[in-house]
Amino acid sequence: MICIEKEIAADTIGGLFESTGTHFLPYVEDCAVELVGQLTHYYDGIRKSSLDSLLEMVRTMYELSNPAEWQPGLENVSERSILIGLTHNGFPLDPSVGPDCQDSDWSRFATAV
Repeated sequence: MICIEKEIAADTIGGLFESTGTHFLPYVEDCAVELVGQLTHYYDGIRKSSLDSLLEMVRTMYELSNPAEWQPGLENVSERSILIGLTHNGFPLDPSVGPDCQDSDWSRFATAV
């Protein structure tokens, strides 16, 4: 029974932050630490609810940051962002495309991906 109560509590935290917005900011760090601690719990419902709430907290923090409107096009993406994204997403880096490459290289690379 306690596992189900923990699951519901973990599930509720993300919704609370989404609903209360900036009023919940003093509690975000403590809640995030607790949720991360629950990611290794033996009960899969707690792990799932904790991860869902953590992702909801990330989404809410992003929305509270007043992000700029998304603009399509490669010219709106920095070279560093592309390199970081590719190394973290498991894509192999093309050695011919480096930080000192020309715009035509980036266009060629972007169409290949």
